[in-house]
Amino acid sequence: MNERSFGLSDEPAGRDFSRWLLDGLRHLAVAWRPHLGWAALALCMMVALLPAALVWENGWLRGGPLMARLYMAGPLAVLGVWIVGGWRRPATWGRRMMRLAVQGGALLLLSAFLLSQLLAEWLPGAGALWQAAATRDASLLVAGMGDALRATGLRYALWWQGVQNNSATRDDLVVFGVALAVVWLLGLLTAGLARRTQQGLLAALPVLWVVGLIMLYSPIDRWLIVGGVALALLLHLVLDQQRLVARWRRQGLDYSPLLLVER
Repeated sequence: MNERSFGLSDEPAGRDFSRWLLDGLRHLAVAWRPHLGWAALALCMMVALLPAALVWENGWLRGGPLMARLYMAGPLAVLGVWIVGGWRRPATWGRRMMRLAVQGGALLLLSAFLLSQLLAEWLPGAGALWQAAATRDASLLVAGMGDALRATGLRYALWWQGVQNNSATRDDLVVFGVALAVVWLLGLLTAGLARRTQQGLLAALPVLWVVGLIMLYSPIDRWLIVGGVALALLLHLVLDQQRLVARWRRQGLDYSPLLLVER
């Protein structure tokens, strides 16, 4: 028997809920901790944002919704590499060549799915799904997805026809498609190099090279390259800390959890 049994505890009821929520979030963070840790994953996603920020700084895209989708591309590419390569730890099943072939095919399919969605937005929204469920007719969903893909393909076909006739005009969707492919590729390279080499500077090198090269010929401020170098250094420090901790654990050595802050 205690004060809580009679409702006499001075501790607010909301504090119990907050503690329960924090314990739950802490448990999820530990249970779903990605390979190399949450900090390394977040930093890779932030590095992958830099090419999209470069497009925005130069004003190459005028459409706000297109820029929002472009900002999503880099982090999604990083997440895709983590999911395909093994979320908790690198995949080790089967023979190496077979595993690489399966992972490469899965990454290609995932890239095609996500890139086509970012480019054409062909997946139905919540309203269309609700209407299809209410009417029990999915034909409108299929027709809507096909129309979105055909409309995007038609715009590219018309633009290419104009290029061949020397009468092409600027189309933001075409610019978006080119930028989307570059941003996606750089996101894949960043995540792949981070997981493969565990060297933050090497992982950020493709992004920093592209951003730095374009900024040499652009009148924009240099904050992007400065921020990119800072993110690369922080990523390098975090990955180096991961290697040290793994080695100390194998050797059974004690270490301070605050060592990363001290470094």
